[in-house]
Amino acid sequence: MTSAARAPSSRRHVVPDVVGLSERDAQIMLRNVGFQTGEVVFVESYADDRTVVASDPAAGHMVSGETLIRLQISRQSLMRHLPTAFQGGERGTESDFLRRFLWVITHLHDSVNDRMSEMTRLFKPFETDPEFLPWLASWLALTLDTDWSEEKKRRFIQRASQLYTVRGTARALSEILEVFTGVRPEIVENAWPYDGFRVGVSSSVGIDTIMLPPMNLAHCFVVRLPVAAQDIDEAMLVKIHQIIQQEKPAHTTYFLAFEEGEEGVLQHAIEVDAESQDSASEETPSDPEEPDQE
Repeated sequence: MTSAARAPSSRRHVVPDVVGLSERDAQIMLRNVGFQTGEVVFVESYADDRTVVASDPAAGHMVSGETLIRLQISRQSLMRHLPTAFQGGERGTESDFLRRFLWVITHLHDSVNDRMSEMTRLFKPFETDPEFLPWLASWLALTLDTDWSEEKKRRFIQRASQLYTVRGTARALSEILEVFTGVRPEIVENAWPYDGFRVGVSSSVGIDTIMLPPMNLAHCFVVRLPVAAQDIDEAMLVKIHQIIQQEKPAHTTYFLAFEEGEEGVLQHAIEVDAESQDSASEETPSDPEEPDQE
């Protein structure tokens, strides 16, 4: 996980010695002390490529944390690829202008190269930029809640990627729901809370007088969340159902139950069967149109 950089403050700090460090390491050291880097200037030097040859203010000076530290970085100029006639020249001449112009090209070229060399960082949940999190989640068929904190989004993606190999199992569904809700659900497989309405066998009004299609327990499971129903708002309930629908095997039917207090009394339950809902909506006849009045 990437550590958050310290925000610059008005407190005075001693400028650390960053000469000889790589540009990246020097910027990290300055941020850890409390500074922020300002202008980065390329200069031709015999030092190793992309290392710091000088800083302004220099090391050992005590300055405000709001001071921008200017770094001079060793870099080979693109002028060396040009004919000799273009490589000389004093300040203010055309050759000097060309040299400074090529430094701009070098900055742009290095910024693209640096981005490409760090491309693998985009695929790591705890290192990628915040704006890439929804894109990374889409690779795992996940939908991130806009109300979540950045840390929770990163943790959710990290956990989902680890469970992707066991997707569709009770373990994967339980752990993803735990990340989302903050509580550990209980998943009971091959179970259903109601036997349905059977005349002469079980038909207590208000208890088991529920009209259900034949339920194959081999394809059923119950998800019990140890929270009270009133603690779950409608938006949260919809998102829980969406997670279960995405993570469960397509041929299964589930029952979502909530508990109340320490007694574990079933307080509220909602059963969702996507296929039966879709078929019911397709079979529901539309209202007949009123005939035109003569």
